[in-house]
Amino acid sequence: GSPTCKDRVYAEIENRLSNMSRVAKSRWKNEKRVTSLISTYCTCFSKKRDSLPLWSEYGNKSKGVAIGFDKNLLDGFSSINPFNSRSGSVIYDEDKQQEYIESIANSICEKIEEKVEPTGIEVDPAYLLKYPFVKDASFCNEAEYRLVLNEGLTSKATQSTGGGFVVRGVYYRAIDDNIIPYYELDFSQVS
Repeated sequence: GSPTCKDRVYAEIENRLSNMSRVAKSRWKNEKRVTSLISTYCTCFSKKRDSLPLWSEYGNKSKGVAIGFDKNLLDGFSSINPFNSRSGSVIYDEDKQQEYIESIANSICEKIEEKVEPTGIEVDPAYLLKYPFVKDASFCNEAEYRLVLNEGLTSKATQSTGGGFVVRGVYYRAIDDNIIPYYELDFSQVS
């Protein structure tokens, strides 16, 4: 398959490392290690009300149902915690993707090159929320809108709210002999 947004950002940063200080290189190495421990969760929607290709791919052999959501309400998802949640449209256009990837890489490089005392996590891990918004152009017919959440927003014993959304801790389900973690989203308080 094609490289992910994360792969492309990492490659962009790796290309720039030769011109960076030893401290910046060390910070980047630490950043990759620390952020590899953070899981990101994603819920996908389509802006298309009714699409035969989407029904064919995701409609459980036409046994599924379609549930409509107001995009303006979904935009409120980011208010749960702007450092751990984000909502937005997927980018399919290659030129826009490249601009997006370069902006993420620029932001990370600026942080790891700052002349400050190391604190453990050098870069705000909120940039991890940006990775799920890039997808190969061959999927543009899906016209996706996504809600993305970084691990750590909530634990099983607690819940977080914002914009009327209630997010409950990590749960697990089994699909095709795999254990899949997920967060439960409660839309009942969204108005």
